[in-house]
Amino acid sequence: VNHRILPKDNVSIIIPSDHGAKMVNAKWGISIKGEPVVHRLGAKKALSKRPFSILIRKTRCIVPVNCIVYSRSKDNPLLIRVLGERIIGLGGLYTETKSLGRMKYEMCLFETTAPDILKSITRTIPTIFAADKGLKWITPSTLEEVFYRSERTNGYWFDYFTIGPD
Repeated sequence: VNHRILPKDNVSIIIPSDHGAKMVNAKWGISIKGEPVVHRLGAKKALSKRPFSILIRKTRCIVPVNCIVYSRSKDNPLLIRVLGERIIGLGGLYTETKSLGRMKYEMCLFETTAPDILKSITRTIPTIFAADKGLKWITPSTLEEVFYRSERTNGYWFDYFTIGPD
């Protein structure tokens, strides 16, 4: 059984609501007219290009997961965990549109510089939050606070190990 969530899959995300937060299903990948589908977004593009500069200010989400699978190659994917946390939140951005009377959501992950322990594997990783800190990511705040929270990823302890391709 493969429990990996891949780009284009549906994923549960947590978004703000009138009552704090709610969980909805979203397709992984934001479709913007005239642009390739975006699965991961770094800070530079988020700030410099519309509509991403609007999304980073207004529509941030959390993707609850228990680990990240990073594929250096098809034969040697790595499982990355945050030590001491059973569930973590990955920071993301989302769009919502109404289609046939129903809300439709799309999301992409917001990436930050990888912590030192992971730099031999990758230069960037999704923004990571402990479960009790994630709601601060989705609540309205200044851009300075948003980027401060995304850089906090470097404050966690990680471990990683090779897993099978399945």
